[in-house]
Amino acid sequence: MKKIIQVSALFLIAVLLFSSCEKNKNRTLNFQSAKSDFLGDPTRTSVDFYDLKLYDGNLTNNPNGDGTFAYIQLNTPTTNDNEIKTGSYLPNNSSQARTFTYETGIWKTDNQGDYVSGSYIGTYKNGQLIQYPVTEGKITVSRNSNYYTVSGLVIADGTQYDVSYQGQIEFTDMVVPLPETLTHGEIWYQGDPYGNGVKIYSIRLADDNVRISDFAGNGDAMQIELYTPLTATTIIPDGTYPIMVDKVQVNTAIDGYYDSNDKADYGTWYYTADALSINKGSVSIQYMTGSTYRISFNFTDDYYGYNFSGTYEGELPFVNKTNSPIAVRSAVRGINGQTNSQSAVTDNARGRNERTAGSRTERQTERRESKSAAMPLRVERK
Repeated sequence: MKKIIQVSALFLIAVLLFSSCEKNKNRTLNFQSAKSDFLGDPTRTSVDFYDLKLYDGNLTNNPNGDGTFAYIQLNTPTTNDNEIKTGSYLPNNSSQARTFTYETGIWKTDNQGDYVSGSYIGTYKNGQLIQYPVTEGKITVSRNSNYYTVSGLVIADGTQYDVSYQGQIEFTDMVVPLPETLTHGEIWYQGDPYGNGVKIYSIRLADDNVRISDFAGNGDAMQIELYTPLTATTIIPDGTYPIMVDKVQVNTAIDGYYDSNDKADYGTWYYTADALSINKGSVSIQYMTGSTYRISFNFTDDYYGYNFSGTYEGELPFVNKTNSPIAVRSAVRGINGQTNSQSAVTDNARGRNERTAGSRTERQTERRESKSAAMPLRVERK
C-alpha cells in the first residue's frame, strides 16, 4: 500500500511538472503601441512591404529600456495611402512576395553576427536583444477609421504567443525621397564611352552615412546623369537639363533605366527603401568655383509618382572614370549590380534586390524625417 501511494505521488508530481511546462509554452502578449514602416513595392508585383512593430508597456514608456516587442514583415495589397490592409495574414511559403502573408523568421549570419531575417518576437534584457523567429501562425488585422486591431496566435522558437494590440499605428514612409538629407557627393566623368558624340557626367549625392562609391549605408542617395557637349571635359556646363526618355541628346538629363544584361541602374535614380527611376523633371547646374556646384532639381519617379525637389550646394570632387573599361564602369555605376559585393540591399534594403521578399529587409534601420518640409504624396501607380 505504501508503494502504491509513493507511485501515485510520483505520478502526480510528473503530471504537475508536465502541466507547468506546457503552461510555460504559452504566452500572452498585450501590446500597448505600434509603428509601421512602408518599404514600397520593390518587386513590382503589386505587393507592398510593411514592417509592423508592436511594443509592450515597458518599451512604450521607455523605448531604450527592457521589454518585449513583435516585429512582423507583412506583404499587403498595394495602396496609395500608408495603411495596412485588413484581413488574415499567413506565413509566406513562396519564394516570391504574396499578398496577405508575412515573412517567417530564419537565422542568418553576417559581419555583425547572428540575427533573425523575417518576423520575430524580440526581448530587450539588460540592453541585449534576444530574438525568437516566428515560424507559424495566423495574424488578423481589422480597422475602424484609424483604429487598428491586431490579433493572432504565432509560434516562435517552440512557444505559442497569443498577441494582441488595439489602437493607432504610427506610419513612416521609408520610400518617399528626403533630398534635404543629401550632404556630400562626387562628379564622375564618363567621357563618350559609346561614341554618340556627347559626354556623360554622373552626379552622385548621398546622406552622410552612405558611401558615394557604391551607395552602401543607411540613408538616401541619388544619381543624376547628364549628356553634355564634347567640349566639356572637366566641368559641367551651366544650364537646365530636362529629363529625356530614351533619347541621346546634348544638354539633357538621362531618364532612369535598368539594364538587365549587366544588372545595373543607369541614368537618374533616387534611392530610399526602394529604387526610384526618374522619368520627369529637370536639373539646373551652376558652377561656382573650384569643385563647388549649385545643383537644383525637380523630379518625378515613374512608379509611385513622388514629386520632389531640392538644392545641393557644395563641393563635388571630380573623378575621371574614362580609364575604366565600360564593363567595369557599368558595375560601378550600377547601384545594385550582382558584381557589387557591397550592395546596399543588405545594408539598408536600398536598391533592386533579388526580388524575393525573404531578403527584403536584413536589418532594421531608422529614418530621419524633416518635420518642416511638405511631404510628397503618392499618386496612382502604374
